[in-house]
This record gives sequence, structure tokens and C-alpha cells, in this order.
Amino acid sequence: MRRIFYSGLILTSILFIGCDKDNKAKELELKERELELKEKELKIAEKAEKQAQKAESNSEADFATKKTIEKENNYGVITGNKVIIRSNHTTKSNNMGNYVKGERVEILDEYYPANNTEAIAKKQIYLYNDYGRFLYTLVPGKAVEILEETHGEYWVSFDHPEYGKLTATVNGSDLDFISGDKWYKVRRNNGQTGWVFSKFLKR
Repeated sequence: MRRIFYSGLILTSILFIGCDKDNKAKELELKERELELKEKELKIAEKAEKQAQKAESNSEADFATKKTIEKENNYGVITGNKVIIRSNHTTKSNNMGNYVKGERVEILDEYYPANNTEAIAKKQIYLYNDYGRFLYTLVPGKAVEILEETHGEYWVSFDHPEYGKLTATVNGSDLDFISGDKWYKVRRNNGQTGWVFSKFLKR
């Protein structure tokens, strides 16, 4: 009976030891799986962070490019010779000097005139009286006011340096009409600001 008891005790001990080894193996396996899972989660997090940084970098680059484009769009080039610098968006405003052809200026503002009766001489226009006597030359860029139109001929008024306001009849093909076009307020490299008619500025 004692032998049998001892044999049973030994067998029971072996079983307990075997179960303990199995439990430790399972715990080790679980720990290894948890470690692998944490490593995967860490890699996913690192990948997501890199993608976020890349997206942010691209966004900043796009924003900088957009700003550069916007800044470039705020500049224009004077296309006419001796274009008058106006103090306001009308040919009746003060003459503040002349722009230089090819001059680069910064655009500060825009103005759209409505139902304007102003025009600008496109080229030299020689004016004569009813007897064919030469009176005056309208130089390119000279401002005139439209008083009346008859079959393509325009009766205009303009300021004469000696005689004040004069009137004359001018062919419509010799005039640039301001109605429907806009004015730009610009700043020169020397800091001077003024207005220029849009036909004399290219963006």
C-alpha cells in the first residue's frame, strides 16, 4: 500500500510540474505576442507621424508658393511712353509726373469707373481751326472729355496750358475710351504712389 501511495504522489507531482511548465510557456508566448503587438502599434504610430509631418511640410510649401504667386500678381509693368502719374482715378486729377516705359510697379488698388465720359489721345492729334490754321497738338496720353459723338467723330474738351479749356472735333479711332476699363493705384520703386489707366499697365 505504501508503494502505491508513493507512486501516486510521484505521479501527481510530475503532473503538477508539467502543468506549471505549460503555464509558463503560455505566459511567455502571451508576453511575446504582446511585445510584437506593441512593436506593430509603435511602427504604425511612427508611420502616421511621418505622414502627418510630410503633409504639414507640403502644406507649408504650397502656402509659401501661393504667397509668392499672390505677391507676383500684385505687380505690373508700364507699357506706354511717358504715361502720366495721376493723383486720382480720373484724367481730371493732378499730373504728378510720368512713368517710365518698362517700369515695374506694385499694384495697391483698383477702380472701375461707371459711365465715364473721359478718353485719352492714342497718338499725336493735330488740331486746326475752320480756316485750316494749325492751333494745337494733342500729345499721346492727353486727357479729353467727351461732349458729343456724331458718326464716329467726337466733340471733346481739354485743358490748354495758355488758353484754359478748349474744344475740338476728334476722330474716335484716335482715342482710348476709359469707360469700361479700370484704373490701378500703384507704388513706384521710389515710394511714390499714383494712379495709372489700365491700358498702360500689364500684369
